[in-house]
Amino acid sequence: LEQDDYERIAKILKKHEIRYLLFTGGNGTMDALGKIYKAASGEEIYVGGIPKTIDNDIAVTDHAPGYASNAQYMASIVNDCNQDIKGLPIHVSIIEAMGRNTGWLAAASALAKKEEGDAPHLLYFPERPFSEEKFLSDVQRLYERYGGVVVVASEGLKYADGTPIVKPSLTIGRAVYFGDVSAHLANLVLQKLGIKARSEKPGIIGRCSSLHVSPVDREEAILMGRTAARAVLSKKTGMMAGIKRIANDPYAIEATLIPIEEVMLTEKTLPDHFINSEGNGVTEAFLDWLRPLVSSPPEHISFLRRS
Repeated sequence: LEQDDYERIAKILKKHEIRYLLFTGGNGTMDALGKIYKAASGEEIYVGGIPKTIDNDIAVTDHAPGYASNAQYMASIVNDCNQDIKGLPIHVSIIEAMGRNTGWLAAASALAKKEEGDAPHLLYFPERPFSEEKFLSDVQRLYERYGGVVVVASEGLKYADGTPIVKPSLTIGRAVYFGDVSAHLANLVLQKLGIKARSEKPGIIGRCSSLHVSPVDREEAILMGRTAARAVLSKKTGMMAGIKRIANDPYAIEATLIPIEEVMLTEKTLPDHFINSEGNGVTEAFLDWLRPLVSSPPEHISFLRRS
């Protein structure tokens, strides 16, 4: 949309006496809402934002509704894949996580790891430049140790120069349709290391799986909707509802209102202290931050587990 379009939207809202406008979505949605807010300045039109994004990249708010449920999904499928690898430890499984420029979802799969040797064995994020040499070295080392390896990689991995490791299949504005990163990495393992490898690409299933809805996520989604609605009804405009974390244990938050200008097209990436020094895993600080939002993956019976 161009600026003229936003001004036309504001005129249509005024013409039909539509005084309250709520958008729910991610960065692009909040950017559009902010532009409508500016175009409607001076009119009795009250706009508000409700955060909702699975990849957790909306700025300022501690996290966004949608993320916890998809995080739970990622941890669950990696937990299950771990059992497959343990049952037949002869190959490498590479799971692709959504996230153009951020690794929040790939990182969430780390909740599946309960003890040494559990998956995910390696994690790769857009926040760190991808090195093919290091990736293959990591895989080789862990394959020799465990016999089977589970890798979780973000779809938006890039080399040090910013080039995507797989050329996008299509780019339209902000929308980038990435190539098959997991298949590319699996092919590297097969061709360069001679190890059997397969790729898995859950894609949008994680963001629509009703089986993996986080109870915390559901309650916070309702809270965000109520907060935004109450804001516009009380004549507060140009604000997005947000979550401010008060404590981890016991988990406590409060709803806040964030000026839409602080959110528009500003991405929140994984902070450095959430990524390990090798750039192929997460820290305990990240897990402490994430655990209150999701339920732990189910415990699988293992006759090989040490007592």
